[in-house]
Amino acid sequence: MPEPSQPSNAVPSSTVATQAAHLLLSAHCDIVWSTKTFGQFDADQPSWRAFTGQSEAELLGRGWVNALHPDDRNLPYVMPSHLTSIFEAEYRLRHVSGAYRNMLVRMLPVLAPDGSILEWLGSHCDVTEQRQTEQRLRLAMQGGRMGTWEIDLGSGGMAGSDAFKANLGLSPDSHIDYAQLTGAMLDGDLQHWQTVVHAAIASASDFEIDIRVRWPDGALHWAHMRGTCASDGAGNVIALSGISLDLTASKQNEETLRLTLAAGEVATWNWDIVADRVTADSNMARLFPVNADAATAAPLASYLDIIHPDDREQVSAQIA
Repeated sequence: MPEPSQPSNAVPSSTVATQAAHLLLSAHCDIVWSTKTFGQFDADQPSWRAFTGQSEAELLGRGWVNALHPDDRNLPYVMPSHLTSIFEAEYRLRHVSGAYRNMLVRMLPVLAPDGSILEWLGSHCDVTEQRQTEQRLRLAMQGGRMGTWEIDLGSGGMAGSDAFKANLGLSPDSHIDYAQLTGAMLDGDLQHWQTVVHAAIASASDFEIDIRVRWPDGALHWAHMRGTCASDGAGNVIALSGISLDLTASKQNEETLRLTLAAGEVATWNWDIVADRVTADSNMARLFPVNADAATAAPLASYLDIIHPDDREQVSAQIA
């Protein structure tokens, strides 16, 4: 029995699929377009015109290239070798405002049943803010010597950025593994690290810890490690990842200040005005004198009461 003929008003399934793809891309991308010629526009592209401000006449053929940043116009826009794969590129595109925006470009061929290309369907997504955020993060990490690291709990493998390796006194081309990280820690700090990390894994929570590490040259350094847990679909922690910071300079400055204050019997204190709580070091407690433990929770009046009556009014006025 012959197959029933297709109604004359029926829309080919490939056309319906292409229209559906257009609608889906339009909901998520800034520009959606289609063309039958790779690398050229052979018909008007309304969303391209709206974004770039080019007219239909300006964008047709390879006129669209004139909207790209001059430095990006010579990128190799060649036909993909595998027609079933998505072609992807990124370049700067001039917005109707005159500013150039970073655009992530994706396109793929719409194929006929015999495998021939019916048309090319593509999209442009504005990723300018994402790229700016990434750049700020890179600069912050470089300036602050912030490293990144990952630990695979299943294999025990570890990966780290160049800055992370530098925090351990290693060169960028050095291999890094978990045993090397823990082996560099001082014994007491290693035990503290294991306790903190195991607790974080058990509760799938974040953690942070300061540790002392011995560099290959024998120098002792401080590192701040902050991490988070990654879980699988069943809630099992399968990996750890985080950042590291070299705290050696700040720790040395803190120790120098502590020794200087101790040697000179200089007292330090802090007054929380809202809570009226004065916290003080042992030198402050000895000078007044007050109990060192009580000093951490003493109101300001406890110190003012010890000042000679002839000076108390002047001190109170200056504080006020």
